[in-house]
Formats: sequence, C-alpha cells, structure tokens
Amino acid sequence: MGQPQITVRTMKPPAKVQIPQGEAQEEEEEEQEEQEVETRAVPSPPPPPIMKKPLKQGGAKAAKEAEAEPVKETAAKDGGQGPAQGRGIVVRSSDPKPKRPQPSREIGNIIRMYQSRPGPVPVPVQPSRPPITFLKKIDPKDEALAKLGINGAHSSPPMLSSSPGKGPPPAVAPRPKAPLQLGPSSSIKEKQGPLLDLFGQKLPTAQTPPPPPAPPLPLPEDPGTLSAERRCLTQPMEDQGVSTQLLAPSGSVCFSYTGKPWKLFLRKEVFYPRENLSHPYYLRLLCEQILRDTFSESCIRISQDERQKMKDLLGDLEVDLDSLTTTEDGVKKRIVVAARDNWANYFSRFFPVSGESGSDVQLLAVSHRGLRLLKVTQASSLRPHQLKILCSYSFAEVLGVECRGSSTLQLSLKSEQLVLHTARARAIEALVKLFLSELKKDSGYVIALRSYITDNCSLLSFHRGDLIKLLPVATLEPGWQFGSAGGRSGLFPADIVQPAAAPDFSFSKEQRSGWHKGQLSNGELGLARWDRASERPAHPWSQAHSDDSEATSLPSSVSYASLSTDSHNYTMQEFALRYFRKSQALPGQTDGGATGKDTDSLVQYTKAPIQESLLSLSDDVNKLAVASFLALMRFMGDQSKPRGKDEMDLLYELLKMCQEEKLRDEIYCQVIKQVTGHPRPEHCTRGWSFLNLLTGCFSPSTRLMPYLTKFLQDSGPSQELARSSQEHLQRTVKYGGRRWMLPPGEMKAFLKGQATRLLLIHLPGGVDYRTNIHTFTVAAEVQEELCQQMGITEPQEVQEFTLFLIKEKGKLVRPLRPAEYLNSVAVDQDVSLHSRRLGWETPLHFDNSIYISTHYSQVLRDYLQGKLPVSAKADAQLARLAALQHLSKANGNTPSEQDLLAYVPQQLQRQVNMASIKNLMGQELRQLGGHSPQEAQISFIEAVSQLPLFGYTVYVALRVSMQALSGPALLGLNRQHLILMDPSSQNLYCRIALKSLQRLHLLSPLEEKGPPGLELNYGSADNPQTIWFELPQAQELLYTTVFLIDSSASCTEWPSVN
Repeated sequence: MGQPQITVRTMKPPAKVQIPQGEAQEEEEEEQEEQEVETRAVPSPPPPPIMKKPLKQGGAKAAKEAEAEPVKETAAKDGGQGPAQGRGIVVRSSDPKPKRPQPSREIGNIIRMYQSRPGPVPVPVQPSRPPITFLKKIDPKDEALAKLGINGAHSSPPMLSSSPGKGPPPAVAPRPKAPLQLGPSSSIKEKQGPLLDLFGQKLPTAQTPPPPPAPPLPLPEDPGTLSAERRCLTQPMEDQGVSTQLLAPSGSVCFSYTGKPWKLFLRKEVFYPRENLSHPYYLRLLCEQILRDTFSESCIRISQDERQKMKDLLGDLEVDLDSLTTTEDGVKKRIVVAARDNWANYFSRFFPVSGESGSDVQLLAVSHRGLRLLKVTQASSLRPHQLKILCSYSFAEVLGVECRGSSTLQLSLKSEQLVLHTARARAIEALVKLFLSELKKDSGYVIALRSYITDNCSLLSFHRGDLIKLLPVATLEPGWQFGSAGGRSGLFPADIVQPAAAPDFSFSKEQRSGWHKGQLSNGELGLARWDRASERPAHPWSQAHSDDSEATSLPSSVSYASLSTDSHNYTMQEFALRYFRKSQALPGQTDGGATGKDTDSLVQYTKAPIQESLLSLSDDVNKLAVASFLALMRFMGDQSKPRGKDEMDLLYELLKMCQEEKLRDEIYCQVIKQVTGHPRPEHCTRGWSFLNLLTGCFSPSTRLMPYLTKFLQDSGPSQELARSSQEHLQRTVKYGGRRWMLPPGEMKAFLKGQATRLLLIHLPGGVDYRTNIHTFTVAAEVQEELCQQMGITEPQEVQEFTLFLIKEKGKLVRPLRPAEYLNSVAVDQDVSLHSRRLGWETPLHFDNSIYISTHYSQVLRDYLQGKLPVSAKADAQLARLAALQHLSKANGNTPSEQDLLAYVPQQLQRQVNMASIKNLMGQELRQLGGHSPQEAQISFIEAVSQLPLFGYTVYVALRVSMQALSGPALLGLNRQHLILMDPSSQNLYCRIALKSLQRLHLLSPLEEKGPPGLELNYGSADNPQTIWFELPQAQELLYTTVFLIDSSASCTEWPSVN
C-alpha cells in the first residue's frame, strides 16, 4: 500500500482517573478485575485487531493512540470487561530498544496537580504500637507515581509484571499521609529515641522538585549528648530493676504505660468537718469506691451487717457499677451520706497503737465523728479477720490531746485519761487538733473543766465533764455565761469551761466490755456482770447488731423525698421520711416532693392497726411489730382487750417485746405515732404513761435518739409526762436503764403516779438518813445527795463513798454499783443499805458537822475492832485516844473502869496495863479540858490517821497460805493494793497490786461451819503466783475487790472471777 507496516501490541491501558472523586470507583473496578483474572481458568480469546489508517505522527505517539483506541471500543462493547480480557494477550514490540512511553494527558494532569499541592501538615508523634498490615489495591494514580519515582517509601517501587498467569502486580506503597510508625522495640529507650527524631523532622515543601526515595531513618542519638531535659525524658525507667522518676510536665512528647498488669485506685480515706459533697465528679468517685468495696467482700473496714444493709439500699435504689454513670447526683449523694453516717470504720484513718499493760487495743481510728479503739479479731473462714470496737469517744468528750515524747499520746477525756503508745503520736495529735479546732467553731457548746455546785436557783450547777449548751441572753456580766445542762438553765462562771464540739448523738459512748472485763459466776441475779456494761448506756448499735461494729443501721428502704443532709431539724417527720418503710412512701415523692400534710400523716394517730412495721425489719421481727402495735392500741383503749387480759398483762407484754433489741426503735415510733394528734385525751394520757415508763427502762438507738429528744422537748410545755420522760431518758442514757421487769405492785403505783417511796440509809455511828426515791432512782444519786449533806462537792471525793447492801443479817454484804437502780435491789424486808467511805485519797476537811461525825464514827468502829493496830506497849497513845473518845461524848464525869475498857481495842484489853492507862488518861483529860466534842472528834481522826492501816478497808484473815504468818493476819484493801500485815509486830508481809490480779476464786469451807476462803492468782505470765485466805467475809472481800478494780482508772483489764 506504500505505507510502512505498523506492529501493534495489546497491553493493559491505565484506567481513566476522575479528579478527585474517582479513586473509590477505580479501586472497586480493580478489585473486580483481579477477582475475574484469578477465577478464570483459560484466558478468553483476544478481540480481532482493529486496523486504523496511518497517521502523520511519530511512531511512539501513534503506538500510544493505537493502544488507547482499541481499549475504548472494547470497553464500549463489553461493558467494562475489556481491560481484564486484554490481559490475556501480550504483543511484544519488534524494536530492540523500546523507548519509555510518555504519560497520557490524564496522567500528566495528575502529575502536575501532585507537584502543585501544598506540603502535608505535620502530625504529632504518637507512641509506637504494634503494626497492622493493610494491603492497598493498586490504582492508576499510584502506578503513575511509581513510574515517575515519586513516592514516600524507603525503597523503589517494584516493576509491574507483564508475564501472563502471574496474577495482579504487587501493591505499590502509597503516599504517606502521616509520619512513619516504627514497630515495637524491646525497651523503652528504643521506643523514645526514634519518636524524638521524628518529632524534629522537617518535611519537603511544595516548591522543591520531586525528591528521591527517602533514606533510612538515622539511629537514636547517644543519651550522653542529649540535653538535660531530653535525658530526663529518655531515661525515666530501666528495664532491669524497675525505678520510677517523676517527669516534668511537657506539651511535646507524652508517654503512657501499655499492657500493664496493675491498676491504680484513688480512695477517699477520711472526711473533714464541713466537707462539701456537691461536685458531680467527686460524688461519682466516692460512689464507685463505695460500690466496689460493698461487692468485693474483702474490705475489712466494713462489717458484714453494714455490707448487707448497703446492698439492700443499693437494691432499693437500683444502682450498681454498670448503671452508676446514668444515676442522678441526688441518688449518689444519698449513697455517700449513708456510708459516711452509718459505716463505723470505713471513713477513718487508722493508726497502730498499744495501750497500757494488759490492754488489747491494736488500732486507733480517727474519723470526722470521733475516736475509736479497735482490735483485729478472727471471724469465719470466709472472712478471717474483722474489726472489733473496744471503745468509742466523740469529739465532744475530748478535752485535749498531748504528745509526751515521740511515742506516747495522752488523750484527756471527760471521764478518764487515755494513754496510748505509738510511733505516729505526732501525726495523731495534729489530726485530732485539726478536727477539734474545726468542730469547736460556732458549735454553741462548752464543757466543764471543774464541777460547780450551788444552791442559787439562778445559777447552773454541773459536774466536771458535763456538756453545756450556750443560750442567747440580752446582757451578761464579764466572766459569766448562760446555758443549759441536764434540763436546767442558768448562769455559770466562764473560767471553768472551755469550748467543745457539738454532741454527736449517733456516736455516744458504747459498752466498754472489751475495755474492762469481769464476770461473776455465782451470786444473786444482778451480780453476773460486774463490768460497766450495765452501768453505762448500752450502745444502741450493740443492741441491734453484732459487737463488731458500732455504727447505726442503714435503712433498707429510703424514701426519695428531698432532705437536707447537712443540717437537721430532728423532727419525727424527718425521721419518718428517712427511715420508714418504702411501702409507706408518700404519693407526692414521685412528683418531686411530699406535701406537709402527707408528711405529718406518717407520725400521726391512726385508728386502724398497722399491717406491717413502720421501720424496715425482717419477717420474723415484722410480725412482732404488728403484734406490739395491736397490744399498744389495746392498752391505750383504742381497741378492745381480749378476754382474760387486763392492762397489766398488756403492759408486761409490751415491755417483754422491748427486750428484743431490734424492736425497740419500732415500739418507740409506734407510741409517738399514737400520742400525736390523738382525738381522745384520756387514751392519749395512757400512751404517754407507757412512753414515760419506756424511756426509763430501755434506750433507743443512736439513730432515733436526737429525734426522740427533740420530740420530748417540743411536747414538754403542753405535756407534763413529756418532761418526766425526758428526765427518764437522760437517766437511761447515763446509767443504762432499768431493764428488769418492775414488780406488779410497783407497776400499778407507777401508772397511778405514786412512784415515790421512803428509803432509809444507815450511816456510821447509828445515824439514819431518810430520803425519797422514785422508780428510776440509782445508787449514785442517793450517794450524791448524802455527800451534799456533808458538804462534799468534788466528784472525786464523792466517788470515794459507797452504798453497801446488807442482806439476811450480814450473810451478803456487797457494794452497790453507782448505776444500780435501788428499787431493783432494796425490795425485801431483810435488806438494808449502809453508807461507808471506801477510798481515802482526797485530803480530809472538817468544815461540816455531819462530815465530822460520820467520819469519826467510821474510824472509831475500825479502831475498836482492832482493824487499826496499836502496840500494846503504847500506853501513852492508847491513853490519848481514850481521852479524846471520852471528850467527844460531852461527858464531864471521870471515866469509870468500864468506860476505860470500852475505849481500848478488844484484842488489847487483856494485854495492856489498865492502871497505867487510867493515870495517863487523867493527865490527857486535864490537858484537853478546853476541847469541845467536835474538836475532840477531829483530834481523834487526826491521831488515828497516823496508824499503819489507816485508809484501808481492813479484814481479819483467820488463816493465810503464807508460812510466815501462822496466825490471824490483817488484810488491807484500797484502790491500788492489797496488803497483809502481822497485827502483833505490824510487819508487812505481802503487797499485791490490784492491776496484777489475774483470777479470783471463792473457796468453799473446809468444815461444815468453818469460814469460806478466797484464792487469788496474780503476777505475770512468766512468774504466776497464788495466795489464799480464810475469813468469814470472803464473799464481801471478793465483791469489794472487784468493785475497786472496776472503779480504778489505772486498771484496764478485769481478772476472771468464779
């Protein structure tokens, strides 16, 4: 044809590129093409070659157009499958040196756009993480960039394979869109170095020509050449021998732990006074901590009972760890407040401490409510350890704290001095002082440093340690304050009080059975426990719960009414909203608050019996609560009495139910409900009579105590029985309550208002003192009344006097504990009460005639009985004491021989020279002629006070186990020691400290009518010792010894008694 022959080869043409939207569509087309190539067993036959007319362009350009033209036609004919079919035929050019094909117009546009685009934005360096490989499918754009050598890889792109049957070409590394991420290294140093180098790298600008492939990254710099800041960053932790370092804050490079096997938890340890709970993030963290410890079963700070009650509360509120993020802040605050106010040891700072010798205290817990002495005890196998509360003190009881040295801490309390040994003494002192300083601010209370007793009705009398509430008054003279204490108000000197924290009714003093131990296995009812548990108010928590926890109970149902958690009015309506059953929830609570009328209905009279308890109780106790409410309505006359039961039977039934500790708060709430708004006054009075009796017998829990006190105070102006109930409640809190059932006669008299009876107290010298006592009068009150008659006002001296109970003409003689109710012990005809001074530590003062005569009579009796030994050869001393006795009788006559014998101790009457004593006595009478009887009594007391056993309670032991004492011996007993003395030689043979006593054992008589004995085990575990005595007063000696141990502040542990 006259035209040169053109050889055409078929090859894959580059796909058309739509800028910039076509990338996703092209990748899908390429994936479809690869799938078709891989699944095709035999390549389809190529389409017939299409010949075009020769063009005038050069060979290269013509070849290029020849390549592109068949592709267009094939794509139009086969519907997009042409490129895949075209791969089946390879046509090679006959030119031995083929020239590199020029890019098409579309590819040229792509190249120009790439060169004109701005440089990539630097991305902050991220920590190295394990790489995940993603294979990107090839697209024409990357193919064009690979042909031009423009890429971000460290190595040149692989060439496209043109061999048939080899599959798709390998993926070309795409343009990097972020700094290169290195693989994981074997150490932290290797991870940090490359990150710093990458962070300082500068990327090329858009105006520079296409760079060659990037070289490999440089090695990390030598740590020795880095700056001080970089050296700190690159060496925070070594791989071998872990050591941490606090890094300076930096905004450039950040590091964190990955793959760590541990977790860090932020915990709330203690609350501070007036701490706010309003921040949402703060509430969330506290709730997470509380919920985690509640369900973990491993937190020793929470008792089993506390944990179960919190679970019940969370179940009622429908809150758990998964739903906590969506829980309202009000519900979170309710959970936090419940844990803060009801968990005894959870929010406390623990300090390891030890007490005096014999004490088992191990920990001191300091919280926002007070101090607790704890001991770690063994529990069940699932919970091998638990915390046992030995003693609790609110901050209102703390007078001061002081460090004595670096490891001794002394706490001055209202009733005792507490000494603890710990290496954290200064830390405890700082924390307690911080709490005291915050709690004393604007508390409105002061505490008495000394007793102040006065007969002036405008002045306020109180004892040391009493808490006084300050009251506002218009004008006050300097140095005086006005306040109320014990139901009375008046003025008092300001220099004998100091500011104190407000009383915490939910943190009142508990039983101290773990602190002072002692039991009696024999004796009459009422002597079984000689510790202070029966004297002090039984702590309500210990009444309703186990002894391993002190905190008040958590309600298992909590209403949703909005209540102020930071301040309380302590009304019964507020108590009902907080602690009554959820089934009694008010309708208005679900709509954002209950109305006042609905709230009042919770604690108002109802004429229909309740079907379930007011408080949330267990099923068995709930049945008793329903029965108690019905019995109360029958006693008040609101329901008819069953046949065969009168009001006394119903009253005993109610009091018997009150002995169930878990039911006491419920019965208190039932009585308050029925006397509030009762339409019939006579029925309401019967309800108040029962409440008056109930407050004198059983104390409510600390949870109910402030609300009951406020209710009685508000009802006092209009109800006389409310004022009487308030006095009985104060006495019950102080002395523990009269828990034994009242006899029927006394019960009837009490209901009729005839609860007063005459009591006769025998004083030394045959003097009788008559006083009136009531149903709930205790021994301490009568003894204080006697001391006031003698002019004794100091509490320390008052405590040295004791009432002794003598029963069956001396067969039983024992001292009465201060908290014993007299109507419980002095009921039989053969029972008499005698007042006696048992301690003599306070100096004597002779400023009251009754004081002088009482002391003279007691000392004279002991002297004449031979309990204050005088040598038989001391004629002058015997004569002087005889003369003083004669003058004290105001007898001016010359004493006869019979009188002289009466003035000499019985065991010396046959040993002394009576004629010599008579002559010496005459001389003494002439010298003492101007003495009045009272002066003679004072001189006699002063003379006898020089004798060896003065100040001791003396017993005559008929036999002693010591071989050195073959005959009778004098046994002296005071608050510190027990001593043995030979009466003839006055030599001291034995001295036993009461705090060293380990065991007291009453021995039966060896003979039928012989005297009983008492065995004492004392000393340390390394050197135990035993001694026994035979004496008729063995039982009295036993009781008196235990009484002195209990009243001694230096003794911290009781001996066992049997």
